[in-house]
Formats: sequence, C-alpha cells, structure tokens
Amino acid sequence: MAVIDTLLERKLETLTLPLAVVLPDGHRIGPARAAITMRLKQLAPLAHIAAGEVGKVAQDYVEDKLDFDGSVRDLMMIATQMIGTDPTKDSGASSPT
Repeated sequence: MAVIDTLLERKLETLTLPLAVVLPDGHRIGPARAAITMRLKQLAPLAHIAAGEVGKVAQDYVEDKLDFDGSVRDLMMIATQMIGTDPTKDSGASSPT
C-alpha cells in the first residue's frame, strides 16, 4: 500500500487545485484544506486515482465506492489535470474530409 500512497502523493503534488483522499480507515493523503476531498468507501478506487484513470474513478463514484466534497467544476479541473490532456480540445488528429 505504501507504493500506491507514494504514487498518489506525487500525483497530488502536480495539481494546481488541492485534492485530498480519505481512505476507508480515515487515513488522509493530501492537504487539510483541499478544494476537493474524495472519501473512499472501499480501497479499490485508490489505484484508479493514483494512476489518473479518471473514467474508472467516475465509475467508482457511480457504483458508490467513493464520494467527494467540493464543487463539480473543481473536480472536473482536477480530472483534466490528472489525465494530462483536455478531452474537449481537438488534438488535430482528425481532419475534415
């Protein structure tokens, strides 16, 4: 578990908005005054958060494996930073025919 904690701490340090993660046992990773606090009800979502797998984190939320405190707008800003690209921007990969 220490490896995932370390990966998550490194990921959190790169974000412009502070994110904290509270594990089911109450252990907190991240700043005390975070814009978003994710509260895990199970440990499974921890690996998805640490890996920046935003789609799987969203699925974990829908499946009630986690909850969060904070604004959805801030959460989306953090998600965009975690995946490294903005999926709403055209990457130039598609060209008009």
